[in-house]
Formats: sequence, C-alpha cells, structure tokens
Amino acid sequence: MVYLRRHDYQVMSLEEAVEAMRTGRRVPDNRVALTFDDGHRDFYEIAYPIIKTYRYNVTAFIFTDLLEKESGYLTWSELKELQKDSLVEIGAHSISHKPLTRLSHSEAEREIVMSKSLLEERLGKPVTLFAYPFGALNESIKEVVKESGYTAAVGTAYRRGEFKDEDVYILKRVFVSKLSRYPFIYRFMLSGYYVPARELILRILNIRTPRDAMNY
Repeated sequence: MVYLRRHDYQVMSLEEAVEAMRTGRRVPDNRVALTFDDGHRDFYEIAYPIIKTYRYNVTAFIFTDLLEKESGYLTWSELKELQKDSLVEIGAHSISHKPLTRLSHSEAEREIVMSKSLLEERLGKPVTLFAYPFGALNESIKEVVKESGYTAAVGTAYRRGEFKDEDVYILKRVFVSKLSRYPFIYRFMLSGYYVPARELILRILNIRTPRDAMNY
C-alpha cells in the first residue's frame, strides 16, 4: 500500500473496473483493483486497518465453510462489520474452497449458488462478485456463475489462448506473493505486462496452472 501511494497509483473498486470493461472505457495505467481471498482473520486484524488508513477500496472473497469454525478465519460478526464499511465489497468464493473443475456439475453449481445465497442471507446485502477457488474453471462453470446472478468473476493467469480476453467472468489477477517485497518485481507486476508474459510462458512451455495439478 505504501508503494502504491508513493508511486501515484490510484485504487479503484473491482466493480468500477468491471463497469469500465463492460462499457469499453479505457482505464489509465496507474489504476489498480485490490482483492483478498478466503476470509482469513489476518485480513480483519492486519490488512483492514491498513486499508482504512489509506482509504482504499477492496473486495474480500469469502468461502463460508470455516467461518466461526476455525480460529484462523473470520466470524460472521466480523464479516458483518467489514461489509458495513463502504471501502469493503464482499464477494463469494464458494462454500468449501474445492477446485470446481474437480466436482460434478451439480456439486459445482451448489458451491456457486449456495455461497451467494448464504452470504446474502447473513449479511443482508447483494453479492455480485465471485472468485474461482484456485482459479479453477471451464466454460461450463463460467456459465453457471453467470446464470447464478453474479456480474463478474475473477481467476488467475492462464495459458495464452486458453480463455478469451476481456471477459468479465474470467478476470485475470496478479498474485502478490513474498517475491513482491522486491520493488522491481512488484513494479513489473503492476506494469500490465506481467499477466500477458506469464500466460505466454505457460503457453510456450505447455505448463498448466497449479489448479490442474491438485490432487482432489
């Protein structure tokens, strides 16, 4: 967050980014959207106070199975507190966080539909954004997400040509890892060239993303 502020990056909400894609509006190169996955407690205890300090919009994608069941995850009361803040948008991340491509169609549909329904019921607010667990998806799963009332969905980087570009139901994200602590790497990730470069490398080397190698 310090890097973004010092280098004049502007944070927009994911919904704003999606609307820009839908309307064909060009987004300046210094715009970024921030997302956090899973619903770990450290989002509430560490990330959220920093977000409030910088007044940055974020989307938090939550899978519901472990809420209030594991100490490392949010409680429903904490999640309700978060969603009352206009800076935080809550999105669905399935129920169990299993790769949807490893499930039957009916099981995947249940994960997609019920996670939205449960979050809306408990939070009293529409949930319109979805994140594919591990980035695992195919065209069939994408259609279920679309038909379930979500307006957009996020994944990761894929092999070049695996999916169409500019699809709001397959938004490609940059994974901020421990390597991001190095400024020159983080700058590359923010440049807009990182995802295309990674996709091209995956394509040339015929490497599938980790989602396909998981033993579920």
